[in-house]
Amino acid sequence: MRILEEKGHLTHRHDGPRYVYSPVVPRAAARQSALRSVVKTFFDGSATQAVAALLDMSESRLSRDEADQLARLIEKAKREGK
Repeated sequence: MRILEEKGHLTHRHDGPRYVYSPVVPRAAARQSALRSVVKTFFDGSATQAVAALLDMSESRLSRDEADQLARLIEKAKREGK
């Protein structure tokens, strides 16, 4: 934990006799960074291949609401040129 704190990934506060550690980077930013790294490393930077792999490995089918939400996100990305 000390090493992670020295590298700037964690901070701590005292809570009585113990230390309580907290991440420095917000969860959403850490998630986005990790996912970007996974897509770059394992899918040659292709979001399409990453999404296809996620859909293939899903143990259950997408609900209609989930499929509609994905369709809306894809349409938004098209409009914004992403």
